[in-house]
Amino acid sequence: MLATTVRAVATSPNGTVCTVNHYCPQGSKTPTPCPPGSFSSATGNIAVTNCDLCTPGFYCVAQGITGACAAGYYCPAGQSSATPANYTCPTGSYCPNGSATHIQCSPGTYQDESGQTACKACPIGKYCDPVEETARLGFASGVVTPAACPTGYFCLVNTTAKNTYPCPAGTFNNRTGLQSDTECTPCSGGFYCDNEGLSNPTGPCSAGYVCVSGSNTSMPTSGAGYTCPAGSLLPRPVVCRDPMPQRNLLKSEGLQNVSACTQCTPGYFCGSEGLTVPTGMCNAGYYCTSGAILADPVIPGIWHVCPTGHYCPTVQPTPEPCPAGSFRTSTGGRLSLTVPTALPALLCLRWSFQLYR
Repeated sequence: MLATTVRAVATSPNGTVCTVNHYCPQGSKTPTPCPPGSFSSATGNIAVTNCDLCTPGFYCVAQGITGACAAGYYCPAGQSSATPANYTCPTGSYCPNGSATHIQCSPGTYQDESGQTACKACPIGKYCDPVEETARLGFASGVVTPAACPTGYFCLVNTTAKNTYPCPAGTFNNRTGLQSDTECTPCSGGFYCDNEGLSNPTGPCSAGYVCVSGSNTSMPTSGAGYTCPAGSLLPRPVVCRDPMPQRNLLKSEGLQNVSACTQCTPGYFCGSEGLTVPTGMCNAGYYCTSGAILADPVIPGIWHVCPTGHYCPTVQPTPEPCPAGSFRTSTGGRLSLTVPTALPALLCLRWSFQLYR
């Protein structure tokens, strides 16, 4: 209202009351219209201050309220045009027909053009968060420019915030602008991803476990990983392929480094890598301490040919001495498994003290 003071009712000389949307100062011959941008629904106005500002959302040219504010514009109180130049709908907002003020674009939408009647859908691979936009600009505003979806997340159409759609556990994403969960990267082999929304794997798989692609735990037992099998070891975050060295026998699962391998059993040999049981027995004529890799090798300190004065059957960790009354001058003495155990000196030469007559 232009004025709120109490006024006297104005009448014309012939007693006619001043009409609506007009005012009649003392001595008026005819009513004076309220100025553009104002109106009055009352009669008997005596001054221009008795006219009210045009209702918000409308404009007033003459004879009261003329019509609603045009779409793409907003009309605060007192407007005299349907398209007021100073009140074009700004970016980040929309203004339908009859708007008293511009309306901020809702979350998940944006507007990068002025004078618009509706906001646009936030595009795929981006998000539109008016709270974040307001914090960035320092004043209330809808989104003008959609932001790229951050690493660790993907964004569908109309995404309202950057953390709306995280990549699931077992995956990660170190790129921006992803559009679907199918673009999230399965966790790398040898690593695990135990949370949603990761930009990189959480860390390497625990020693003693195999993490194949997509593991969501450091100690997987099924699906995306498993316990490192017997005959293998896993000291590093890689798929369990490192076989144990020769001379060693790995008997259990989940071992973490080579020091956990067991030396090959005395009397036996381990001829390849990644074993859970020895390859076989050492050959007769040789004896094997622990760690043999061949059935009949001769390497000082580890694998030996049976020495003189001794014989060596199979599965022999140490040489057996020739029994009393016998001897052997050559190496490599052996005892066939088919020979009765009562004849241990078969390959040892018996010395006879009988005189031939």
